Amino acid sequence: MKKEVYIGTYSNDENSGIFRLNVNTKTGEMDGLTQITKTLNPSYIVMNKEKKLVYSVLKDGDDGGVCASEITNNTVIPFSKILSGGHLPCYINIDKNKSFLFSANYGTGVIKIYSLGEKGELTGITAERDHNDLGLGKTHPHYIGLTPDEKYLFVVDLGLDMIILYNYSEGKLGEIFQKVLFKKGCGPRHMVFDNDGKYAYLITEYSTEIVTMRYSEAEGLEITDYISALGDGFDNEGDGSAIRLSGDGTRLFSSSRKPGTVSMFEINKETKKPVLLDTLESGGEHPRDINIDEDGKILMVRQYRNALERYTLEIPAGALDEEGEPGFKCAARELEEETGYKSEELEWLITLRTTVAFCNEKIEVYVAKNLIPSKQHLDEDEFIDLKAYSLDELKEKIFTGEIEDAKTVASLMAYAVKYEA
Repeated sequence: MKKEVYIGTYSNDENSGIFRLNVNTKTGEMDGLTQITKTLNPSYIVMNKEKKLVYSVLKDGDDGGVCASEITNNTVIPFSKILSGGHLPCYINIDKNKSFLFSANYGTGVIKIYSLGEKGELTGITAERDHNDLGLGKTHPHYIGLTPDEKYLFVVDLGLDMIILYNYSEGKLGEIFQKVLFKKGCGPRHMVFDNDGKYAYLITEYSTEIVTMRYSEAEGLEITDYISALGDGFDNEGDGSAIRLSGDGTRLFSSSRKPGTVSMFEINKETKKPVLLDTLESGGEHPRDINIDEDGKILMVRQYRNALERYTLEIPAGALDEEGEPGFKCAARELEEETGYKSEELEWLITLRTTVAFCNEKIEVYVAKNLIPSKQHLDEDEFIDLKAYSLDELKEKIFTGEIEDAKTVASLMAYAVKYEA
């Protein structure tokens, strides 16, 4: 199965721009590296997959800002940008509803919030703050994002050795809620929250450490632990760069530029602290960022169907709550109710008309990616058994007759055509 991967770059020559790469998720082989747009130093990008948009850092002469581009066929076409008066962002992020874009400017210490229109276009700047005005020293914001409950905007400031939490609401910033101070000179860089939103993990650039923090809406962030991000044989001056959490929340990954390594940790279920499993060479030089591909298995439900008087194996599904409810909202709700997982990445796959000869029933099918553990919400008399299968296993079950449900057969075959290599 192949996936398209989009990559930002950090270069001032003709190779600067956004590239696309095909990755075979079964073998790890990569091919088709193609420069699909030329922009200067789009070092970080963020996607809106539903609208097929990519947002990137933008450099335009001596000015900088952010840019929105549309993904069409074999290229990316910029269609909206906002320059920010000399402030060149080094990192951008987006909220869950894809309504606001957040940028951190390492060089000048400024953070900004941009509003997004119905088509995903940049429509204006709704808030900004200059960390120089804090009077705390040389500021270098390197990461920005919202807490899982979206109560606060947090800024990881590498220069100040600090995380600053601002009160946040719908693109607007309030007063500073909290300042979290780290060890002097460690250089906090990037961070990630766990799936429950109760713990966060941060990598430091200068000391190359992983910092564990506890989070609550009332108290904000509290540092609970520091550990080395590198295994034996490496010193702690490794230029820590990126940190990621696996979809199931059990594994933590970090990268370090100077030794060119990637480390893997197991998250202790009781203490929530990471335990180093291994540090490996990345296969390249100065890994600036990393990402994770999950195992690609498909979650299926087994439930009793009265009409057939037997159990069937199907994709999760359910009915609209009311006429006119958007299909993706129904899909998100039914996914969580039946499987106990949720997803922030729902992508339309196909629309089915089940029996056009005598009924107008319509079924919209979505692919839910990067599942996040949540909780099932079943009726008292409802029982659903969950199991994950590879696509090859499910195709075999179709052709042996074990899977007969029409929507499931059509959806799986459409998925195979669209995503399988």
